[in-house]
Amino acid sequence: MKKLSLILIFNFIFVISSCNVIKTISQKNSVVEDSFFQDQLNAFEVFETATQEQEKIITLTYSAQNEVVSCSVTNTTNSYVSTPCSCTLGVCQVGITGNIGFYGMAYADYTIADDSSSTSNSKINLNIDFICQANWTRVPANSSLGVHSDFCVMTYEAKRDAASGDAISSPNNSPWTSISANQAKNKCNLLGTNYDLISNPEWLTIAQNAEGVGSNWTGGSVGSGCLFLGNVGGSLAGCSNSGYNGPNPDYGTSRSDNGSASLSLSNGEVIWDLSGNVQEWIDWIPGGSVDSAPQPCMGNGFHEFYNISCAVLATADYAPSNPAGIATSYGSSYGLGSIYETASPAQGARRGGNFSSVISGGIFSLILGFSNDYASTDSGFRCVWRP
Repeated sequence: MKKLSLILIFNFIFVISSCNVIKTISQKNSVVEDSFFQDQLNAFEVFETATQEQEKIITLTYSAQNEVVSCSVTNTTNSYVSTPCSCTLGVCQVGITGNIGFYGMAYADYTIADDSSSTSNSKINLNIDFICQANWTRVPANSSLGVHSDFCVMTYEAKRDAASGDAISSPNNSPWTSISANQAKNKCNLLGTNYDLISNPEWLTIAQNAEGVGSNWTGGSVGSGCLFLGNVGGSLAGCSNSGYNGPNPDYGTSRSDNGSASLSLSNGEVIWDLSGNVQEWIDWIPGGSVDSAPQPCMGNGFHEFYNISCAVLATADYAPSNPAGIATSYGSSYGLGSIYETASPAQGARRGGNFSSVISGGIFSLILGFSNDYASTDSGFRCVWRP
């Protein structure tokens, strides 16, 4: 039987047999190669989200064998460094804030250095979300209605600013009434880029969202009792405290309204007087004309949502979503409102109830057949801002 022996010389292992050398292994080379890979410093691309005009503290990500001791940020786009980059015990962070008024994608480059002076760099990608201004409400999108992005809407019915004459959203002072649809749209457009009169899909987006929030129902859960109506002249039969009889119209947040004048959305935001107080002019389509609503087609008077027969009026143009699956007569008796038509072929449209609507009031109420030059003391408006 042949004998094998191992001889270690200068970190080399020779495997020797009586016949020949079988294998040579370099321990030194294997250690050097392993160290080469472990000592590398690699910065990774960072993806984060932030809120408009609010600082975002970003933790940089990397792999390293040695401790990272410093960092720097350069080439910011649509943003600026609001807290300088620093590293503590290997954790590197920087504060970045979007430029004033900016929302969308912001970028920056960053470099890190370890205690052996090795450096690596990569990129920061920051998706900055918009915020709604004070007294405006953020509304979640509803793609099924063609509203694919969140938007901002006046929390309160539009008021006339005494100093500037502009349309503002404020709990104070009476709503701006006796204004035509054309005038209302113009006042919204004058607020600036992306401001407009609320459209029918946007109104429905708000209404269907509120319909699906249990606290907006007198019974405390979706489909239980009635949806709150606010200032419509009283409460519905069988739904105590669903509405109230207030001033014509009312305003403010400290009212004797039984809590019925405001509605909550699924994102926790609140909107006032969408169901009652004053009816509100709408665009039929976002950014469209105020005289593009369908012509009345069912005759003068009130029509329940569950009994509509009109070829030019699609269900998606007016209907509640009925999240509770109520089988029959899901209409005005639940605080939803109804459709009212005049005998006129005019194509202006308003939504919501007014201070004397009672059963015809509600967040889904739709009024068709009024000229876009019509103005009355029970009609106002509300503006939106679209990102």
